[in-house]
Amino acid sequence: MISIPSLSPQRIFRRLPLFGGRPLVAVPAALAITLAAMLLRVALDPHLPSGFPYVTFFPAVVVSAMLFGLYGGIASSVLGFVLARWFWVAPFGSLSLIGPAGWAMLLYTFVVVVDIVAIHSAQVAFGSLDVERQRNRDLATSRELLFHELQHRVGNNLQMVGSLLALQGRRMTDATAREAVDQASRRVNLVGKIQRTLYNAEGNQRSIREVLGPLVEDIVATSHGGALTIVLDAPRDYLIPAQQAIPLALIVAEAASNALEHGYDHEDAGQITVRVIAEDAGGSLRIEVMDDGRGLPAGFDPASSPSLGLRIARTLAVGLGGQFEVAPAAAGARGTVSILRFPLPEGSREIT
Repeated sequence: MISIPSLSPQRIFRRLPLFGGRPLVAVPAALAITLAAMLLRVALDPHLPSGFPYVTFFPAVVVSAMLFGLYGGIASSVLGFVLARWFWVAPFGSLSLIGPAGWAMLLYTFVVVVDIVAIHSAQVAFGSLDVERQRNRDLATSRELLFHELQHRVGNNLQMVGSLLALQGRRMTDATAREAVDQASRRVNLVGKIQRTLYNAEGNQRSIREVLGPLVEDIVATSHGGALTIVLDAPRDYLIPAQQAIPLALIVAEAASNALEHGYDHEDAGQITVRVIAEDAGGSLRIEVMDDGRGLPAGFDPASSPSLGLRIARTLAVGLGGQFEVAPAAAGARGTVSILRFPLPEGSREIT
């Protein structure tokens, strides 16, 4: 299918003048238009009353100035001046400017000068506007490139820190210390992944649905060898400022990691569901991470658990102005549910 470009008056006017910087082309073209205006004036002469010597020359000057720029407008106005004075301003056949003829040609000169100046000024303004728009586009492109470069460098730096921690952990002989360093390495890498997923390729922030779904899928893919299904249930989606989105994603990541660690063996199949629910008429959110695994061990008390991951999740939840809890699944169901409740921060909004 052939695409026809838009031909709006503004778009057409921006392309003018056609040969503004090439007087050797613009001047002959403008003279040709003026000669055509003269022929039209001759054809209309029997039908016009006396007193209209410039009736076709004014449009010729305007068209020449618009199409061919300052040089074209000047050339057309000069030729029109000579032709109008010679053929249609008494005394005919003369270029004398003495008496009434001089006043008549002064009027012609005033009008064409105003026309040429107005058209030239408009074209210069449009040219300056186009230059400024291009500069703004270049600045926007540069800003986008810098933003992506910053995101890339932050992610790389976090990944480097995580790798250094992992290397240090491998050199430790104490199992408890090695596990602590390994966990720190995984969390640093996780922060780097979250940082990379907060914004899309255009630099726009992603919504909760766009962040949490791939995040949980990535955690499952890297930490579990079985066939686990990830279900994201978010009937209403929200855009949350990055400073709140990062701790939110970390809490959900900890909940998903705990579900994998305590609910399934490495090759088990099952389902992890992430549910986003609006509460209090949309003033707060409840995010649930549910699994259908083994469930909590007997006598497990999340509030007194020594798990560093749970302590981190609760601390981050308090920072969001909410709370985090872990509980058994609903009666009659297997598994565990981790629940985060927090008020929607200022600047967040619901999106469709």
